[in-house]
Amino acid sequence: MNSNAIDITKPGQYKVTYEAIGIDDSGTPVIDEGSHVAGNKIVYTKRNQLITVSGDKTQVNYNFIIKNKKTGNVIDTQSGQAVDGSTVMIDTSKLPSGYALSDTQKTFKVDAKNPTKTIEIAKSVNYDIKYLDKDTNQQIGKDITGAGDEGSSIVLQAPSGYEFADTSDMILTLDSQAPQKTIYLR
Repeated sequence: MNSNAIDITKPGQYKVTYEAIGIDDSGTPVIDEGSHVAGNKIVYTKRNQLITVSGDKTQVNYNFIIKNKKTGNVIDTQSGQAVDGSTVMIDTSKLPSGYALSDTQKTFKVDAKNPTKTIEIAKSVNYDIKYLDKDTNQQIGKDITGAGDEGSSIVLQAPSGYEFADTSDMILTLDSQAPQKTIYLR
């Protein structure tokens, strides 16, 4: 959406064009492989969409720009009107499957001086960590499982009596493309 074409200080209806880049489940832009523009990102365009700017001075036109935390790509935009200082909720039903907001990102206070908020969302990753003895290749203890946001880091602790064969394995950065990890101990 070209927000430069809208003067939010003047009430009225404006025609705008929305553009969104197609992305896959991991947030990577989808590349067009089969047409005369092969190799370009797939762009969805909605032209001549009406947006209303209210003349009611108690109402604030707010916008949420929702981006993929890993890629920085815009996933969604949401907008509306509310009283300055009121609390509004993000419509989580519009988020792509597998993505989530943290509890602190679900509601926002409307601020007339700063009506646009950028929110980063991350894909939820169910991870599974298996510890193996470096010398015998035997499993040590039970698998460690859990869930977290893609891109977040988890500090791991070796089971009692063991240490990490590679100290870089102490920190696990969650990745939806590699949710399982085998870590060798000595």
